[in-house]
Amino acid sequence: MGKFIDDFIKHNEYVFEFRKQVMDDTTNADKNFKQVKEFLIECNYNPAVGVELASLLQLLDKPENLSDFELGDIRRLFLSLIKLQSDNLDAYLEAGHFEWAVMDNSERAATIAQEGIKRGKEKIKELERLLLSIEQD
Repeated sequence: MGKFIDDFIKHNEYVFEFRKQVMDDTTNADKNFKQVKEFLIECNYNPAVGVELASLLQLLDKPENLSDFELGDIRRLFLSLIKLQSDNLDAYLEAGHFEWAVMDNSERAATIAQEGIKRGKEKIKELERLLLSIEQD
């Protein structure tokens, strides 16, 4: 089991480094897009990079990069990320911003933001209970 965990940690480090080096480089979205696609295929569409992918898609300008998807696809990607990682507040934040600023859908943006706030408050309560247990020990 130790090797399995070590391999998992190594993979996490690999994803972390890729995110830091490539995904955070928003000024070169079109240049990095092919590399991002290849990375995601290699990593079996690792959802840890999903929010960054959805954000990157919004920054693309080159027609050859825009031919494979539409704005509705970005919406579906955000919704799938929220479903898969319901505790990832960044997914709610970015999805809400996308709906509001890009899709001009204030109602949907507000619903997403409200869901994210609810999940965030639930997690804060869980952390407060944990901290209280630790402090009482």
